[in-house]
Amino acid sequence: MTYYKFLDGLRGLSIACVVIFHLFPTFLPGGFIGVDVFFVISGFLITSIIWQKIQNNTFHIGEFYASRVRRLLPAAFIVYVATFIVAFFVLMPDTFRAFGRSLTAAIFFYSNYYFYRKTGYFEAPALEKPLLHTWSLSVEEQFYLIWPILLLTIAAISTTLFKAKRIKTVIVICATLICIASLIYSQYLLSTGPAKAFYLITSRAWELMLGALLALILPHITMSKITAQSLAALGITLICTSAIFLSQHSMFPGLGALPVCLGTACLIAACVNHNTVISKTLSFGPMVGLGLISYSLYLWHWPIISLTHVYLERHFTTIEAIGLGVISILCAYVSWKYIEQPFRNKKSKLYPSAKNALAYGSLSMISLGVLGIIIYGYHGWPWRLNENIRTVYEQMATANVKRKSCGSYHRAFINNEFCNFGVPKAKTESFDIVVFGDSKADHYVPMLGKYAKEAGLSGRQVTQGGGCGAVLEIERTYWKRQQRKNCVNLQTTLIQFVAANPGLKLAVLSASWASFQNSKAHTPIDLSLDKELHKSILQKNVKPGTLEYHLRLTIEFLLKRGIAVHIIGDIPSYTKIGGLPLRCIRHAIKADKKPHCGMASEYKQKLHHSNAVFRKLANEYENVTTFIPTDILCDQTLCHAVLDDIFLYRDLGHLNAHGAIKLLEFANLPALSKE
Repeated sequence: MTYYKFLDGLRGLSIACVVIFHLFPTFLPGGFIGVDVFFVISGFLITSIIWQKIQNNTFHIGEFYASRVRRLLPAAFIVYVATFIVAFFVLMPDTFRAFGRSLTAAIFFYSNYYFYRKTGYFEAPALEKPLLHTWSLSVEEQFYLIWPILLLTIAAISTTLFKAKRIKTVIVICATLICIASLIYSQYLLSTGPAKAFYLITSRAWELMLGALLALILPHITMSKITAQSLAALGITLICTSAIFLSQHSMFPGLGALPVCLGTACLIAACVNHNTVISKTLSFGPMVGLGLISYSLYLWHWPIISLTHVYLERHFTTIEAIGLGVISILCAYVSWKYIEQPFRNKKSKLYPSAKNALAYGSLSMISLGVLGIIIYGYHGWPWRLNENIRTVYEQMATANVKRKSCGSYHRAFINNEFCNFGVPKAKTESFDIVVFGDSKADHYVPMLGKYAKEAGLSGRQVTQGGGCGAVLEIERTYWKRQQRKNCVNLQTTLIQFVAANPGLKLAVLSASWASFQNSKAHTPIDLSLDKELHKSILQKNVKPGTLEYHLRLTIEFLLKRGIAVHIIGDIPSYTKIGGLPLRCIRHAIKADKKPHCGMASEYKQKLHHSNAVFRKLANEYENVTTFIPTDILCDQTLCHAVLDDIFLYRDLGHLNAHGAIKLLEFANLPALSKE
């Protein structure tokens, strides 16, 4: 394929935008559009290469994938290994554990899916994710995996159904339909799932397909030099204005990315066959040089920025930012010259055959993927830290060990020997305690296990994750189909469990209560409970669909069967943006001070309604008690994450085993015995 010098210059401009945006976000607020320029260029070049070889009957899918391995993997492997080494010394276990997951995701080309679920690109914790930038590489790699196969398939079908000369027409039509559908979907997601719109290939495919379409139709386009000059000027204007006027607050990508992508397409179309002013400018030596190292620079710059930020724990000064930019360029140059080029140059001793490229590439990917799994599986290796800080992370890594085997409705009647907590239960006996609810009921099993053991009682969890709640005959309007099925089945299972265990003494109810406070999100359902229960509650002027109504229904169902009820309120839940206050705790430990770390006590107001309902019911019903965790964890200024030197949390919204057991001291559980 013909080499276009200006394309490397355009790459140079793109990577400059990205790096400047990451180092000086206020100076070039839309610099992230450099990635979109790369997408269009990639679609154009890859399709040009593939289509040319398909026409010449020289395209081999194995050789194509091998060429991608030679081009992409060696530099990426070195950067990932280097990032791992520095991260080992810099990152704390929580962020190092997340790094392990991202390492596996990056090396196996799905980091865009991983990061869309974990954080927004522009949110503060992004700076603590050294491999966040690999999301765009995953999008391109997914394109490289799918598009050649799709092209070959379309070509084969077209050859069968139409004359050979129509193959390109069919491909252009298919590519156009994909492009339009993806753009529409991307715009739709901006209002329903902006993270998906940003990260996923389904909403980014149109940018790559725009480049692909350009590669297919450009040979059939002719234009005058004046037209080419004007089109190139328009293209560079659209790119530059997007970089200047877009920001992290813009509706993007969707139609917001259309100007920069069309600008890139216009510039390429104008400059491929004409020597325009813009192509001459982009062919300027330093711009081309920057473009040549653009892949390595993209790989290196973000880990350098991210890990330096984590180490300094503050924003960079201007001098520091410039210095990091220079270091990134130096690392990229060395990487390009001594890693990228030798593996791509057929005359080099390091140039691998297609077979070796695929074999060694697979081995390299598997090794890094396994390393990432090990880091994640062993909780970010807390053994790297001093004893006091390590203790916090060891506490954080604990959980209800029965969760995976016992924590769903369809397991409520199996695995009894393992799922039993407290004292063992004979097969013919009834359980004494049941804990009912979602994952925020599950996390209390260690606490209830200690309570039950001390009282000589046996217990069992009937729980289902996904916010199912601990109330009967209620359905949330926004539950998806499978979630609705699971949550309704959980309620049915509780009724069956109570019937199968006539000796039950206590039911503990716990859930993500904050999400049940909006009655407009609830719909009553019929589980064929005693109609008298409904009548007695309606007589108290409580409306169906409210938390109070369905909690009363659950309580009266249980009390009628001689089962005492204990309601546990919600704990303060942290957000992805702020995260757990681990850094605050680390600093306190290093300074030999008592950790005063958590979230603003205003969080209690979010739970005011549900907590008021619990207190009301506990006062009204005999044999109903309640425990409000925020009464213990929150003072006038702060909701604490540490209680008497015990770190309480496993993740943003769940207690670890140590935290759950610690709260037993305050849980106000009723005094029960086996008799």
